[in-house]
Amino acid sequence: QVAEARGKSDKLSIKFHQCDAIILTVIYGAFVWPFLIYSDLIFELIHIPEPLINESHSYIRIYVFSLIPYLLFQYYRAMYSGLGETSAIAASVAISAPVNVFVNYLLIYGNFGFPELGIVGAAVATGIALMVAILINEIHALKKHHQVSLFKFSLKWDPKSLVRSIRLGGPIAVIFLGETGQYYVLTIIAASFGVTALAAHGIAFQVVCIFLVFMGSSSRCSTLH
Repeated sequence: QVAEARGKSDKLSIKFHQCDAIILTVIYGAFVWPFLIYSDLIFELIHIPEPLINESHSYIRIYVFSLIPYLLFQYYRAMYSGLGETSAIAASVAISAPVNVFVNYLLIYGNFGFPELGIVGAAVATGIALMVAILINEIHALKKHHQVSLFKFSLKWDPKSLVRSIRLGGPIAVIFLGETGQYYVLTIIAASFGVTALAAHGIAFQVVCIFLVFMGSSSRCSTLH
């Protein structure tokens, strides 16, 4: 919808779509939050080994505070993709990814005098990297695309536009859930067999993701054009 409005030079519609995205982001965040907070209870129900439950919940308990930054990053990603400004997202990832790696190095192992936090350090690093990415995207928005900027956000919404966003986004969300859900289910199954099986599955999945990145890039380029 943003790409369509851009083609028509309809800045008002872009503002409506921005408002739609923020509203849907808040609704989704409110829906997912309880599942993350009580993830340990969910893991117990599906008989995940207790050591994995403790470690996983330690990570999620911190990562839950990164949920809003993550959803905001996805907001920027969607808006910039619709505007054809993919370089802005690429720049934010190119900078935030090394930040994530470096902060992981500091906090997971306790290097350079920082506390050794283990898996909790990984969650903190992810949150910091997301905040860096959001800052870069917001600076770009303030310079070139005020209709994307959160600092320029105003609650201008059109019920028809919101309904249309839900109608278009709903099936896409179902497709995405079907595509990614199978991997999450496999992860849970692997976790039920213990740490070794989970680690092996995680390594294999990351290798597969390397090839999926190129496939996803080609499909997104086709969509934008």
